Amino acid sequence: MTERPATPPDRERPPPAAEDDALLEAGRLATLGELVRDCAHEIANPLFAILALSDLLLQESESGTKAHERLTLVHESANGIRAVVDGMQGFARESRAQAADVALQEVAGAAAGFMRTVIAARDVEIVERYGDRPALVHGDAARLRLLLVSLLLNSFRGLPSGGTVTVEVSCEEGEAVAAVRDDGAGFAPGEAETAFELFHTTRGGSGLGLAVARRIAEGHGGTLAAEPPAGPGARVVLRLPEAAR
Repeated sequence: MTERPATPPDRERPPPAAEDDALLEAGRLATLGELVRDCAHEIANPLFAILALSDLLLQESESGTKAHERLTLVHESANGIRAVVDGMQGFARESRAQAADVALQEVAGAAAGFMRTVIAARDVEIVERYGDRPALVHGDAARLRLLLVSLLLNSFRGLPSGGTVTVEVSCEEGEAVAAVRDDGAGFAPGEAETAFELFHTTRGGSGLGLAVARRIAEGHGGTLAAEPPAGPGARVVLRLPEAAR
């Protein structure tokens, strides 16, 4: 009886689950970035024509007339769409991770500004509260911005009828702390931790955003967790080690 050759040891062991998750998340993020970039490009082409034609018609129409008012509205609406497209293109323009000392307030402000263009038509207010001292961390600003955008999206999903989302950044005993809180219904019982599991859907999400956000936080030597809010709603807190000054 002929014996089969033994399988090499490295083929017997499947990749660790953590590596599988990391590869899956990286692949999905890359695909998402490509889709956003392509979508923004497809929108930008006809949008440029609308802006150019409406600008030309505005010059030809008489100021103060109904036609001029309507064309002005069309032109302003198209400019609003362009602001969203520009934000999408900038957000999707992800390069290799580049670590540097960055102020968490600036990262949070960029994420909040981006989301304001996305939710312009919704009755949601974003309130920013930052400490006087810069909360410096060593990390990749683009990835940290993605993390905070994910937290903001999670809060927006908890406010289907509108409300307030508060972004706070401060320094606490050697840590830079960023908290995103909303005044919605909060997490369902037992969901405060499972919300960070890969593909566990919460608040109508994809089950990817918070899991990826936590992975980014851990990659920066920090933590990301839901903490009890002072009032109604949900509060997710990012804690990162402060950069050496």
